[in-house]
Amino acid sequence: MGDDLTPGELSRRIDHLKEDLKDDTRAIDDRLTKIAGEMLPSTVWQQRNIAVDERFGRIERDLERLDKKIDQRVDGLDERVGTRFEKIRQRGDVTFTKVMTVISVLVALGLGFWAALAKGH
Repeated sequence: MGDDLTPGELSRRIDHLKEDLKDDTRAIDDRLTKIAGEMLPSTVWQQRNIAVDERFGRIERDLERLDKKIDQRVDGLDERVGTRFEKIRQRGDVTFTKVMTVISVLVALGLGFWAALAKGH
């Protein structure tokens, strides 16, 4: 019967356990209060997420508009470059024709001069 507790000892042990439980509960409450103070309320979190989603949506729309503008500008440049090359090609054709005409005239004059010299001898 050495392990038997008297009612007073039992009461003191229960009181001690109650105090330990109160201390543990207080410590948990303090930690939860600290964590709760560091957290955002759910409405603020939701508003932030909505704002971020809206911002990303605007950025996506802006990028789509920029892509369209770039495509339009590239198409315009392609047309202008194509037109410019066509003009250069046409000018080259005209220049070639002019050069060939001048060469032909010079050859004809040279042959005529040669023929005249050949008859004179």
